[in-house]
Amino acid sequence: MRTAIFLLLVSVISCYAAEEKDTYYYPKAPSEIFLNAAKKCVEDLSYNSSIMDQIMQGKYIEEDKTLNVLICAAVNTGYGNADGKLNVEKVVKELYPERQDVWPIIEKCNLEQVTSTPLETFKGIVVCLKNNLPFKIKFPM
Repeated sequence: MRTAIFLLLVSVISCYAAEEKDTYYYPKAPSEIFLNAAKKCVEDLSYNSSIMDQIMQGKYIEEDKTLNVLICAAVNTGYGNADGKLNVEKVVKELYPERQDVWPIIEKCNLEQVTSTPLETFKGIVVCLKNNLPFKIKFPM
């Protein structure tokens, strides 16, 4: 009997853990500004334009080049700083205007991530957000 209850609990927990998060799409106007900055960064860094496909697919941390483009675009749009940290107030107000409830999560991720390089700091923030936000984030198509 205990084994059956244990297996039932494990099954329920597994289903809950595997539950797919809803997707949150950034607002159109700031997304366009950010994506245009990202395209310029791809050109300036002499990277392959396929990096933009990864960004549009929500694959932000798979490659360092993608992270470099995101950091570059964040700095150029004021959403981030050269040290890899986010400008939390601007990010929340412009990218999450209807979701002010995420402010503490974004602030926590931004404060907790301090590493020796901007790339690792930014990557840590993105991973923290991915793990802690109640939704996946993507740019509108």
